[in-house]
Amino acid sequence: MKLSDLKVDPDKERNGARVEIIPGLIVTLRSLSAPEVRAARDRLLMPYRKIVAMGGMIPPDAQDKITATLLAEHVVLGWEDKSGELPPYSKGKAAEIFGDPAWRRLRDLVYEAAGEAETFRQVVADNAVKN
Repeated sequence: MKLSDLKVDPDKERNGARVEIIPGLIVTLRSLSAPEVRAARDRLLMPYRKIVAMGGMIPPDAQDKITATLLAEHVVLGWEDKSGELPPYSKGKAAEIFGDPAWRRLRDLVYEAAGEAETFRQVVADNAVKN
């Protein structure tokens, strides 16, 4: 691995990258590291800051709600589902799906993809140098 392999594309982080979550499901998402997403996460966690400061834990159901809200309102920008199992994308439908415990695995996969630097890796400059 080269140091340049660690570069990410800030434009992709902020404006979205298309990621195939599972075969046939492509989700356009922002990075969890995007400034807007970090600010939103901080706002969602604000009600729990005293609990955490005192060494407590955020209840699992509250963690799930925070994650679902963050994904639906700030991370996921759209999806294409070739299987037809998901309804057409809207923020409201995303909130409904990510908030449903039956869809927990999908929510977790999308969250993981948004947190992966590889999703937003910068490859343009390296390819230009090689050509």
